[in-house]
Amino acid sequence: MTDAPVLMYPPGLPWDTMFQRPHQLMKALAELGYKCVFGQNLHSLTGKPINISAGSYMAPSGVHDNLELCFNCRRYMQDHQDEKVILYASSGKLHAWADFLNPHALIYDELDNFPNWERDAVIASIKADRIIYSAETLGEVVENRRKSYPEIAKATHVPTGGDFAHWNLSYKEPSIPKKVMYVGAFAAWLDFKNILGVVKGLPHYEFWFMGARFDAHPTTRVYVEELLHLPNVNAIQHIPYKFLPMLIAEADALWIPFDVSERQLTLGDFVFPVSWITNYVNPCKFWEYLATGKPIFYTGFDELRRIVTSLKKDYPHLPVWEYDDYVQACRLMTRVLDDEVRGDYTDYSQHSFIDAKAAAGVYTWERSAMIMAGVINDIMDSDLDAEAAERAKLATERNKDPKKRPKFMGIKSPTQPKELL
Repeated sequence: MTDAPVLMYPPGLPWDTMFQRPHQLMKALAELGYKCVFGQNLHSLTGKPINISAGSYMAPSGVHDNLELCFNCRRYMQDHQDEKVILYASSGKLHAWADFLNPHALIYDELDNFPNWERDAVIASIKADRIIYSAETLGEVVENRRKSYPEIAKATHVPTGGDFAHWNLSYKEPSIPKKVMYVGAFAAWLDFKNILGVVKGLPHYEFWFMGARFDAHPTTRVYVEELLHLPNVNAIQHIPYKFLPMLIAEADALWIPFDVSERQLTLGDFVFPVSWITNYVNPCKFWEYLATGKPIFYTGFDELRRIVTSLKKDYPHLPVWEYDDYVQACRLMTRVLDDEVRGDYTDYSQHSFIDAKAAAGVYTWERSAMIMAGVINDIMDSDLDAEAAERAKLATERNKDPKKRPKFMGIKSPTQPKELL
């Protein structure tokens, strides 16, 4: 690699109110020495576009000197024409920024499998110079997509990791009552029927839900209302990422209660089984939970089951328990946590705590960033114009079949109206 590129994440995700995969990867890449720019929107209550046209439009991120926030990405590109900017865009419509910023290259991050986003995922996959994906099951999605669109660029598995230092908590003696905690929104893909079954089946436990949104999807409201009226439930609507470990330190166990069933979920005009989402998730929360060393209970979705099976080859005492329904979940939580079977908990404290810490210390965002750095180096060492020409030939052959000809798609061609930006 000759000149080090600048990495830019386009406006779309807020910096201060969440800290998810794109935030973590950019932070880790900044720590590796890359100059990183994280785009931010200014949200207008009047609906009028807002741009900072004079003065400074850059602000410190607060996590690393190499990572800054940018409130006018177009102006940044105009002011830094000597830099080779690689645009890093994740799921949704963020790929459209490549049409107007004209970066040196585009990396598309496949990190979700939402059927209502599939059209944009195809567009982004075709436009991207390189694809990365967070879960091995998503790698299968990319390869299946390639069967219809052979011009899709090279794809690399950049797994989700964890911020070990942030979540590295000390061992905690069991409390009374036991506290089981879930970090994340009351999203439509949670298994609410079994959540209610567990909460009602263990009335002597406390169940905490942190980061909860009460209006994210109409199908969740009736369940959320019922949960909030149960005496052993605490729900906190939003906790900044930096404060989460302080509360998680109080937990006796952590929970990933995703719905893996064929229950039909409606998003926009799309109706599909909820498992189409959950089976393709490599959840950040699993790696964060693991770093705490606390017991983890989860429903068995494909990607997490694969991860746990792989980890247990090296860490056989990993404190993770998969359940099928609320009856089994109650039985497992009681066996692991209750004082009446203190021997099980002692075994957990001596062996599982150590294994959890050891595994979490390996599968970090730093490790993921090193893999992504290899993708970046490959971009900088490649003749992207020649690659685009070869891929365009493949697209031309595909386009001879009208049934396979997508609308508004092409290598390096605009795909979204400017009004969306």
